[in-house]
Amino acid sequence: MGQNARAARVARVAVVAGAALLLAALAGGPAGRRWAAAAFARPDSVSVLLRDRLAAGRPAAAGEPLAAADAARRFYQARSFAPAWTGPGGAFPVAVELARRVAAAPADGLDPGAYHAAALGRLVPAASRAADAATRAELELLLTDAFLAYGHDLLAGRVDPRAVHPHGSLAPRRRDLPALLSGALAAGAVAPALDSLAPRSAEYVRLQAALRRYRGLALAGGWAPLAARRTLRPGDAGEDVAALRRRLALELSVAGEPADSFDAGLEAAVRAFQLARGLEADGVVGPETRRRLDVPARERVTQLERSMERLRWLPESLGARYVEVDIPAFELTAVEAGAPVLRMRVVGGRAEWPTPIFSASMSAVVLSPYWNVPPRIAALEVLPRARRDPGYLARHHMVRLPGGRIRQEPGPWNALGGLKFVLPNLFDVYLHDTPERDLFARPLRAFSHGCIRIEKPLELALFALRGDSTWTAARIRAGIDARVERTIPLPAEIPVYILYRTAWVDDDGTVHFRDDVYGHDARLGAALTGRAAPSPALAEAVGCGPAGPQAWATSDHARRGARAPTPAKMPARPRPAVAAPGLRSQDRPGKTGPLSRSRVHSRSRTARSGSGSGTGREDVGSNRGRQRGIDHQLVLHLGDARRVAGGALRVALLGVGADRAAQDDGIAVDLHADAVRIELRAPLQRLADLALDVGRRGARVDGDEVRDAAHAR
Repeated sequence: MGQNARAARVARVAVVAGAALLLAALAGGPAGRRWAAAAFARPDSVSVLLRDRLAAGRPAAAGEPLAAADAARRFYQARSFAPAWTGPGGAFPVAVELARRVAAAPADGLDPGAYHAAALGRLVPAASRAADAATRAELELLLTDAFLAYGHDLLAGRVDPRAVHPHGSLAPRRRDLPALLSGALAAGAVAPALDSLAPRSAEYVRLQAALRRYRGLALAGGWAPLAARRTLRPGDAGEDVAALRRRLALELSVAGEPADSFDAGLEAAVRAFQLARGLEADGVVGPETRRRLDVPARERVTQLERSMERLRWLPESLGARYVEVDIPAFELTAVEAGAPVLRMRVVGGRAEWPTPIFSASMSAVVLSPYWNVPPRIAALEVLPRARRDPGYLARHHMVRLPGGRIRQEPGPWNALGGLKFVLPNLFDVYLHDTPERDLFARPLRAFSHGCIRIEKPLELALFALRGDSTWTAARIRAGIDARVERTIPLPAEIPVYILYRTAWVDDDGTVHFRDDVYGHDARLGAALTGRAAPSPALAEAVGCGPAGPQAWATSDHARRGARAPTPAKMPARPRPAVAAPGLRSQDRPGKTGPLSRSRVHSRSRTARSGSGSGTGREDVGSNRGRQRGIDHQLVLHLGDARRVAGGALRVALLGVGADRAAQDDGIAVDLHADAVRIELRAPLQRLADLALDVGRRGARVDGDEVRDAAHAR
């Protein structure tokens, strides 16, 4: 057989084999037809366009940038850039399915415009029939990016939680989204894959229902502010009362007649509304109740959307047993096997001392704890009172310890009460009892320095110690009455979540709203819209509990040999540190801290002498200290980390007693500049304390003498 005849025979066999494969694929249903279309598409058309478009520095399609370009690139590389959503005959049914699912994104509190909804609405119908290669490539990129971006936002939220809570430590939910998309396309259904990414909690489903309801109210015009400025009480009558009844009927069931009479039915509705807004349920419509009634429906929709975003930040599982503290609600819930087993009121931080939002693990219960007064509280409150009143410390059972620290003895007068719940964290915040029991009767309970005072400490101790039958209620009370501090390790650590939700829905469908007490919702809104968010509150950088290196050294965990808590290890976006003009960097390799966002340098101001170096007792900037040759200079560079570390720096300065001296020495601290240059003269050990404190809060400590002294501490 000649060479030409053999070639012709091979060609005929290839054609027959190809036809057989094609027939088998077509007989395999929709998935087979898609495979056939992709397999027999010309590699020099759509595939080439996809490869070229994704190789661009900032890929875009239909004039819209791709939000998930890296993930889209991995998706198409895994399939050798073969088209996934279209064939020579046009778009596959899954393209129509995804376009419809994207249009329904508002049900999850998300903006469909972020997932190319308008472009898909134009291109998918146009591509239902045969389309050219360029149109198919555009549609391929839009559909893939829509799935990946939408899936990411359902899974982890649109905003990185660290943009709102820089020191938060929640573990995000993770999935391989390109692999999920490949599986969904193979199955011929993409909507179920997206549904699987949303939070699975009943609370999320209830929020979805509430969002539909309040969005409907907003679209219908919502409600107008009440015209009445006077207080309305049971027994009143008139048009103002009729307007109140109409307003409440939009959200609640209101019984009673006639419409303009403030009868028992209207009073019950007012009380229910007040409870759902965290107010005292007295049935009287005064200024605070009226203010909540006048909040527009659109703002309530926004609160619900932001609460849904916060739920997307939570881990897949909170644990079999855990404790949840909701700051805007000022409530604690202990959960076991998915059901609440204990609820109580809490007192949180004041606006100027806000409780940080984070998660940690409760590891121990302390009976009859000492209170090591944090340096900031001592400087701002305790010491000024003691200077005015020489008997103040003795009356409050406080003593001065070596190094200038102040400690309060155990007993009924102790600020921590009889029980303290240890959960090591960056902020030195914990749960504790309190002698100020009357505060739990207040509807708004923001009174603390950032720690969380709990209404039912004994009940929480029994929950935490379950599994250790030796610790009964009677034994715990006896331990408290003994007034001797004792630390009890828990049988198993319990996750504790300090959360911030201004809207939630009870099991019975009651929708609750609370005020944005710390402004976190405003920051979240700014992050969602791409605007510059206000800086987090000061106490987001430092908590209320025993703060600073000395306080940690005397804490319960340090006594048991535990290491000091370190910032949570999160993937940080690499950003170059910005050095202040005229300052020479002295960074040394190999000393990078957990976040590596700031630099601390030091150099000796004068030669050290053994007469007083390292005592840490000289006032910062004192002439006597300078004359004795113990002063050193610390230069702190804060580049783009100024928003995170700036508050910590100021608190740390205050904690080592340097705040007033810094002002006296003319130190300029501009936290709005591109870089911050701070020079501080102080004894070596005091600067070591400062460097260590700031370093614990995310800075990178480097330099010579101050760094070495800090490490020695």
